[in-house]
Amino acid sequence: MDKEQINNLTDAFFHNELSKAEESLLFTVLSENDEAKEYFKELLIFSESVKLTTEKVPKDIDKKILNKTVELSTKRKSIYQRSHIFIYLLAALFFLISVFFYQKLQEYHQEVNNIHKIVNYQNKVISLFINSLPAAQVNETLQNKIVIKKNL
Repeated sequence: MDKEQINNLTDAFFHNELSKAEESLLFTVLSENDEAKEYFKELLIFSESVKLTTEKVPKDIDKKILNKTVELSTKRKSIYQRSHIFIYLLAALFFLISVFFYQKLQEYHQEVNNIHKIVNYQNKVISLFINSLPAAQVNETLQNKIVIKKNL
């Protein structure tokens, strides 16, 4: 028998739900299993202490418990409402920051386009200057002439 089945049998014994055959099975298992025996002893002590307690439960305890749970739930709701406001403010802040950076990005994009136009214009002007120059002429002059003469 596994531990859970033994514990269920023990619990049923203290609730007076066991038949005579099951009781004898339980006590046979308890004689063999020390861990189950300890659990049985703990439940026996617990049940005896409950029987010795003669203090009656007040009639208005249900109302007290209900009032405490209502108070806790209203406190939690107010905390959640504050947290929602904080989250909305944080989201609005991120939205404004993203709009600001988007505008800055657009300004930089415009500046890059303007610089690109200027560079293209300068390339065209340089190309016109280069094409307007006259063609280079190469004049060959021989400074060290080699003259070969016959000596006869």
